[in-house]
Amino acid sequence: MLLILALLAVAVIVVLALAGEPSETRYWVAGPLRLETLVTADAAERLGLGPTVPFDVAPRDGPVVLHAAGRVVQVERRGSADVQATPIGDLADVSALSIDDGGTVWIVRAGRAGMLDGGQVRELFAVPPGGRLELVASPAGDRVYLFGREAPGELARGFVVVDRTGRVERPVTTEEPVVAVAAGRDRVFFATPAAIYALEGDELRLVVNLPEPLAVTSLAWDETNRVLLVATADAVFAMRGLVGVSITRGLGGIVRTRGGTLYVLDPARRVLVRITGLDRL
Repeated sequence: MLLILALLAVAVIVVLALAGEPSETRYWVAGPLRLETLVTADAAERLGLGPTVPFDVAPRDGPVVLHAAGRVVQVERRGSADVQATPIGDLADVSALSIDDGGTVWIVRAGRAGMLDGGQVRELFAVPPGGRLELVASPAGDRVYLFGREAPGELARGFVVVDRTGRVERPVTTEEPVVAVAAGRDRVFFATPAAIYALEGDELRLVVNLPEPLAVTSLAWDETNRVLLVATADAVFAMRGLVGVSITRGLGGIVRTRGGTLYVLDPARRVLVRITGLDRL
């Protein structure tokens, strides 16, 4: 178990303004990138998306899976304004959702974390009462990471790892709550309000100290382009090393990647977009 104390390494996010123009709506996207809106605000209204929307993307850049109006649904765009949602589980109270590279859907629902199997949840971990947990699956699907700013009790200090047998480990303990996690094949990134860290095997390293106004809402690791995506409520940054490049403004929230493509779900603006071209950053 690793206890994160005051680390002496100093790093900062440097925000670079790439040439870019406003998208067809009200947000800015960096010039080398291409943005496509998958779910508009009107479509979000029809789908019944709430203020917090657990979502992920199926393997091979497949359909988006999210929780809407008490259902876990697959969302696919059929045309410029035609969004089709196919229910895959009639489940209320889903607070977190993640998909591994094999296509298994992992969720946290009503105090239980587990896998979605035939529309029902196969429980692996009982969440202690009194809080809310987030969940991120490993790419291999052999484990999930549970964490959360609103996690109950000691679970708020760090994160826990649960494998498919239900065995629980706690590799990291932090002084501040973990607010976001991104799992890669050989490393795990996590953010506290003050910094972003990477855990590779048993080695813990500081990635970057966060400037005080920067409140991280989500992380995603793009294995294809070796880029860490860092989201706030109003922006997304792409990080290589210690340099953070601003790639969106006026658009943020929850980020996921699949096959080198970035997906951004902005619950406040009620839009879901797909961004390609990260290899050109």
